[in-house]
Amino acid sequence: MDFSFSEELEMLSKVVKNFVDKKVDPRGQQIEEEDRIPDEIINESKEMGLFGLSIPAEYGGTGIGMVGKCLVFEQLGRTNNGFTTLLGAHNGIGSVGIVDLGTEAQKQKYLPDMASGEKIGAFALTEPNAGSDASNISTKAELKGDRYVLNGTKHFITNAPIAGVFTVMAVTDKAKGSKGITAFIVDMKVIKEAAMVKYYAAEAYCRVADKALQVFGGMGYMRELPIERYYRDARITRIYEGTAEIQKGIVAAQLLKEYAI
Repeated sequence: MDFSFSEELEMLSKVVKNFVDKKVDPRGQQIEEEDRIPDEIINESKEMGLFGLSIPAEYGGTGIGMVGKCLVFEQLGRTNNGFTTLLGAHNGIGSVGIVDLGTEAQKQKYLPDMASGEKIGAFALTEPNAGSDASNISTKAELKGDRYVLNGTKHFITNAPIAGVFTVMAVTDKAKGSKGITAFIVDMKVIKEAAMVKYYAAEAYCRVADKALQVFGGMGYMRELPIERYYRDARITRIYEGTAEIQKGIVAAQLLKEYAI
C-alpha cells in the first residue's frame, strides 16, 4: 500500500509552509499586541483557499479531503495560535455542520461565501453555565409562526467578532435532554436589525442626556460641569453613521423587501 502523498498535496504543504515562514511568523508579536490578524494575512489566506479546506469543490472549496487538510494544518500549527485557531474554527466546527448535515439549499446559500472567506464561520455552544456539559445549555429556540426565535447567552465563541455565519446550539425540547438540542444557522447579515439598534440607541441616548441637562437647568450649559458635553456627545449620534431618518428608511426598505410589498 502506498502511503506517500500526491505531488499536489506535497506542493500545497510547501506553499503553506512558505506562507507561514515569510508572512505570518514575522508578524506574530504584532498579532499578539493588537489582538487581531492583519488584513494582508487574511486576504492572502483567502487567495490561497485556506478558508475552503473543508468545503467541497462544487461549492467553491478546495475539496482536498481530510489528508490534505491535515497537511495544511501541520504547517499552520507551527505559527501564531490565534491565526491557526481562526482558520481551524472556521474550517472545523464553523463549517462542517453545514457541509455534512445542511440541506442543498443551505449549502448553496452559505458555503460559497464561506469557502472564499467572505463569510467566516463560528460555532456557538458554550455558555456562562455550560461548556463541557453541553447538554446543560439554556439558550432556547421557540417556534413562532414560520420561524424560530432564539434567546440566550453564549460566550468564549471563537471568531465571534468577525464571523458572518454562526452555528448556534439551542434547546427546542428540554424534556429530551441532549436529544432536544438543535443546531441553527444564524446569518449575521442583519441590515434591518442593525438599523433598528442604531436608531433606538441614539434616540435613547439623546433622551437621557436631555433629561440630565434639564435637571441641572442653566448650569447644564456651563463647561464647569460635564453635562453640556454629554448632551453634545449624545446629539451627534443621531447624525453620524446614518441619521435617524436614514435608519428609518433602511428599516422600511427591508420590511418592504421582506414582505414583498
